[in-house]
Amino acid sequence: MEAIYRLGGDSGTVSTCELADLLGVAPPSVTTMLGRLSRDGLVKHVRYKGITLTSHGREMAAAMIRRHRLSERLLTDVLGMPWDRVHEAACKLEHVMTGEIEDRTFSVLGEPERCPHGHLLEGKEVGFLVLLSDIIPGECAVVVKIDKESPEFLKFAAESGLTPSAKVVVESACDEQMQVTVSGQSNEICKESAALIWVRRLDNLTAEPV
Repeated sequence: MEAIYRLGGDSGTVSTCELADLLGVAPPSVTTMLGRLSRDGLVKHVRYKGITLTSHGREMAAAMIRRHRLSERLLTDVLGMPWDRVHEAACKLEHVMTGEIEDRTFSVLGEPERCPHGHLLEGKEVGFLVLLSDIIPGECAVVVKIDKESPEFLKFAAESGLTPSAKVVVESACDEQMQVTVSGQSNEICKESAALIWVRRLDNLTAEPV
């Protein structure tokens, strides 16, 4: 359910192949899991049309994702774990976190809005986001969230300074590469990587997001 929610959001439809790719399993295994979830009233699976969560399924998935992202925040902010190593541990913590522990953790952490990678703990984004790859030379932006949360990509983003709240100036761009300045450091990144980073445009480096 968590994977379906991540792929499709509140009401999006997800294919069996998309779900299998994200989970790293074969499509028949996904079909078996969907059968159980469908019987429990958590998903709707129409052959050749895709998979959607029911209202109850969405509520459960959103709650799991909130606990997961809150666990990631706990692991980075309190235990000092690198942000590229917290996903697996958070997957375990989210399943043992009771409502009371969740509330206390949220309070102790200062009621954060986002996980370490910039994704909202709950709710929808307010304001217009674009991909870094869509920013043209001369424009400024602030990093909001990292779309791909694999350890390898997160390590690359951290080494490049492309972490949430970082201000970025695009110096130049061609079909495959971009030259960007982050915190005074010039970096060359490929458009493919830039297309995995969500940003909010700025009028200039000292301006508020637009």
